[in-house]
Amino acid sequence: MGDYVNQKRNVPYFGVLVIVLFYFFATFVSELVLSNFNNEFFWCISSNYFESVNLYLPVHCDEGPYLQASESIDYFFSESNPYQKRPGYVLSIYLIRSIINFLTVGQLSNYIEFRVAMILIQFVIIYLIGISSAKFFKINHLNFHNILILILVFSIPNIRWNTLMPSHGNITLLLLLISLNRLSYKSLYSDYIFFLLMGLGTLFHRSAIAYGLIILFLEIIKNKNQLINRLSYFVLLLIPSLSYEGFFIFSKYKSFDWNKEIYGQFYWIIDIFNKNYVAYHDSSCQQLNTFLMCNIDVTKSFVLYFLVGLFYLFTVIMFNLKLIESKQYFYLAITSFLIYIFWSLQGIYPNFRFINYSLGYFMFLSLIYLYQRIEDSIFFGVSILIYEFSILYMEPYAIGYLKPNYITYISILTFICSIIKGELFTNRKVDK
Repeated sequence: MGDYVNQKRNVPYFGVLVIVLFYFFATFVSELVLSNFNNEFFWCISSNYFESVNLYLPVHCDEGPYLQASESIDYFFSESNPYQKRPGYVLSIYLIRSIINFLTVGQLSNYIEFRVAMILIQFVIIYLIGISSAKFFKINHLNFHNILILILVFSIPNIRWNTLMPSHGNITLLLLLISLNRLSYKSLYSDYIFFLLMGLGTLFHRSAIAYGLIILFLEIIKNKNQLINRLSYFVLLLIPSLSYEGFFIFSKYKSFDWNKEIYGQFYWIIDIFNKNYVAYHDSSCQQLNTFLMCNIDVTKSFVLYFLVGLFYLFTVIMFNLKLIESKQYFYLAITSFLIYIFWSLQGIYPNFRFINYSLGYFMFLSLIYLYQRIEDSIFFGVSILIYEFSILYMEPYAIGYLKPNYITYISILTFICSIIKGELFTNRKVDK
């Protein structure tokens, strides 16, 4: 445990906080001022002008349910609320809104109060992502190289976009980084506390249970002698969700799972085996002979759209095979693969979103990992950053093929410069 404790002490918490503050301001300027906020690629977002703050702000279709759910407990438990199974996340919104209302003496409108609360929540999530990234990439001081690593993590397209949204999607990257730190290093917390915390994470984003199960699976493979202990950790992982569901037994409210009842997400598999065929919102990919092809189709679209990033990744690995011979990279690869399998079973296959939670994070974190391992690779690091910003706002949701723009070409030229400069040719050894 000593190495992990020393690493934790050396994480520059305040420095990461300053970087996150700067990044939030930079994101606002780049997305809403310089880019003039383009919302043509995703039906779920519109652009509205708010006179009280003299700004155009993106308005996400999640805002209505989150706004109402954080105001009315009856609405939260109603069948009109899609997010009854995110009680921790909605409770956070309510608590922060209450604090804002108290501090401003109720002078803000309900909507602006809600938006401020969401920005603060996203700020906390990004900060936790920054701390988790610093641990994973072993950042114990801030220089240009390490600052760029953190900015590269924050600039992963969906992470950047969600900073101004009510979406809880950024929690998926936080869960991945927490899992990688658990697998790669000795945990500071006891195993019981860790898995109980992961269980609590399911009240914010239910994929936390998938990450918890992946950790248990990999740790059982590594050490089969502690199988009984692992089973107790599995129980801890389930306790928060089971406790929440148990609440409905003693209350006047009814448990309603929107993802199950409306979309059949994952539950379609149970229906198939029970021979209970239900017509969900879209059942075309919820058959044993269709779900795999549907997942392959969205995977293909993702690969075609992100060809440039994948080209960077395979090129750098080809020159630096030794750099991926580490337990950190092994766990990044195997966890990404297993979470890809998890999302492939859900029966809902929109472009980009769920594939990004596996292949997208794997690609960008791999590039960042390689940049961190290669010394004096400024052109390579900058080419990744430019490439991240070449992904237009929400464009991958609408387009499933490579569509380079002038920012993409600048990134490619910068990457070529890194090759010409010889940055990518290294014999640097890494810890196994």
